[in-house]
Amino acid sequence: MPAATRMLNSLPLKQLADLRGVAPYYYDWLSHPAEDPWWDWAELRNKYSRVHAAVLNFSGWYDDNYGPEGATTNFNGLLKSRANDSEKRTHLLLGPWVHGVEATAKTTSGEREFGPAAAIDYDEVVLGWMDHYLRGADNGIDKEKPVRYFVMGDNTWRNADSWPPPATPVEYYLRAPRPGNNRGTISREKPAHRQVTAFVSDPGNPVLNVYDSSGAHDYRKLAERSDVLLFDSAPMERDLEVTGSIAVKLFVSCDCRDFDLWVRLLDLSPDGTAFNLMSPGLDVQRASYRKMKKGRQLLRPGKIYELGPASLLTSNVFQKGHRIRVQISGSFFPNFSRNLQNGELENDSARLQKATISIYSDRRYPSRVVLPSILRGPGKAMFQVTKKAFAA
Repeated sequence: MPAATRMLNSLPLKQLADLRGVAPYYYDWLSHPAEDPWWDWAELRNKYSRVHAAVLNFSGWYDDNYGPEGATTNFNGLLKSRANDSEKRTHLLLGPWVHGVEATAKTTSGEREFGPAAAIDYDEVVLGWMDHYLRGADNGIDKEKPVRYFVMGDNTWRNADSWPPPATPVEYYLRAPRPGNNRGTISREKPAHRQVTAFVSDPGNPVLNVYDSSGAHDYRKLAERSDVLLFDSAPMERDLEVTGSIAVKLFVSCDCRDFDLWVRLLDLSPDGTAFNLMSPGLDVQRASYRKMKKGRQLLRPGKIYELGPASLLTSNVFQKGHRIRVQISGSFFPNFSRNLQNGELENDSARLQKATISIYSDRRYPSRVVLPSILRGPGKAMFQVTKKAFAA
């Protein structure tokens, strides 16, 4: 068995010996739970008032795991801390890229092509920022809109005064698949009667991410797994732009003490291609950490909880004829470690437990996703399309 495969499949995590000589800090990390104040050394959210430098928050929709969430959170945190400053000295730039400077010069991310406008001259952007704030150059940086983001699907840049830009929340309710099927639908109408959709999550046979690189990939093959639920909209009758933070409100129960809820948003084209709109990591919620400030709270088997990842965000146009796909699973390996589902931590235990996860859809438990939608069409433009090309 290759070393990398063996390491990925090792449990418990703290007994993995391969990293002791090269990354001893890994074991220090494992000794501190997520709610431990020890992690405050890596936390900026309560320290914005201590940041006095000009800050360009720079990320991409496919930046590894938490990039765009970190960039947008820090941008808004800095703005709030500088509310009384005449010049805020912070901007936000979000492109269709993966992590790394080299990615910003490409027009593709994974398997998706975004056109020539997607590529920028990274040095020109960063040096222009530094020339203004470090050398005092009058190059117009301070007069630009504070937010610049790339709209996938339209493949254009937009300028805005704030993040997220104004949008209308549109609710899509989950409607259960027929018995024996894993494909349901999403609709603007609430289900009138109780609908329950269940699947078995097996940490010993997790849902696999077959791609070893970040970016947009075609995940249509996951529809073949019975432990992956799909909820598709009807084909778009007109282009629908979704820009901003996406709310997920699912009512779920489990016959277990803990599980991971993965809720992925995909753009389903008429030819069956199903592209993810963000990197894995933003779209997962560990049930026991549903209220992080209260620390780890195990589930009561059979009790219905409202859960959903809190960090989904993107900017994408679902073009006419395309569908919105919501993909739900209990794992997505190896992007995150496996939840053992028995209440024990994968750091300390290797005991795996299968679990049945149930999703409820009715008027009392209206499981849904809420999309920040921007009206499009003649006379409906809400933001100025950036005319200045980023490329050199």
